[in-house]
Amino acid sequence: MTFAEFQAFAAIRPSHAWRKGQTAFNALWEKRPDLADKIRATAADPFYDDSKLPTFWTEVQKHWSAP
Repeated sequence: MTFAEFQAFAAIRPSHAWRKGQTAFNALWEKRPDLADKIRATAADPFYDDSKLPTFWTEVQKHWSAP
């Protein structure tokens, strides 16, 4: 899965009443738990704060190809 495919997956994923940050982080956890662990509880973690989504996407893209 490419980074662009992941972004599309996260965008169409059912939200289950989650905020956008929660949805994006949970999608990352589903597809790349190793990367989710790196981002959890950092300034790029959007789970509790949707305003961190731009930083989240930057960090995910930066580390996407490095397993």
